[in-house]
Parts: sequence; structure tokens; C-alpha cells
Amino acid sequence: MKQHYKEMPSSLQGTYAEFSRNFGFDWKEFIMGIPTPMFLVTTYKSNGQPNATMQSWATFTSADHGNGYFAVLASVTKGGHRHQTLNEKKEAVINFMSSDKYEDCMKTIQNNQFEADEISASGLTVAKASWVDAPMDEECFMNLECKYLW
Repeated sequence: MKQHYKEMPSSLQGTYAEFSRNFGFDWKEFIMGIPTPMFLVTTYKSNGQPNATMQSWATFTSADHGNGYFAVLASVTKGGHRHQTLNEKKEAVINFMSSDKYEDCMKTIQNNQFEADEISASGLTVAKASWVDAPMDEECFMNLECKYLW
């Protein structure tokens, strides 16, 4: 069904779509260009505890004629655990969840204390990655093991 809107729909009022104007975005730009969280990035913090961060701003591309693959993560806050752990450990896992695990993955936002195992605290199962030194979420249907190259 096609919808026509001249003004912001009432269902968006009071949401980030409305708040985003503080950053120079119009609600229409938010709907068309600001993605919602789609995957969970997991690393180990310097204290050995699993770190989990929801991520949506990313670009995925192959390289070296299909022999390599890049995941470019944008909007990584320098003051957060993920930025710190990527710089320290240089390895992470990108975990793609099914819709039934989305809410559990979103709980990692509230369970992000430095001392916490952010994956287990959110009701998810930690598994060790096979090729990199990073945790992964056992329930996610696809896990991309990554090395940080910059």
C-alpha cells in the first residue's frame, strides 16, 4: 500500500526521526537514509569480557577480485567500548540476527557496562569465533569473523 505524507506521521513524533533534526536531518531524510540497527558487532574488551554493539551504518564490498571482503563500519563512537577494543584487539565478529533475536540483541545497548559480559547479560549465548580472537553470538544465523586493518 502506498502512503503519502506531507507532514511527519504521528507514529514518528517523539522518536529519533523527530530528534534527528537536531543533527541537521529532516524526518524524510531519516526515513529514506538513516538505517536501523541490522547486526551485532562483538569483540573482547581489555578485561576479557565480551563486548556487543548494534550497528547499522556499514558498507560491505568484495575486494581483490573476490578473494577478499571488506566491511566498512561508519559512526563508531570514539568514546565507546567498540572503538577501544577494535584498536586494542584488531579483531571482531559481525553477527546477523533473525527477527526473533532482534530484541535480545537490542538489550546489549542497556547491558554495556565495562565489567559486564554484554552478550550473556542480554540473554544471548557467547561462542568463541573460529578464526579470530573475538566472541560471537551463537543464536545469530551468520557470523563474519573480521580483522581490523586500519
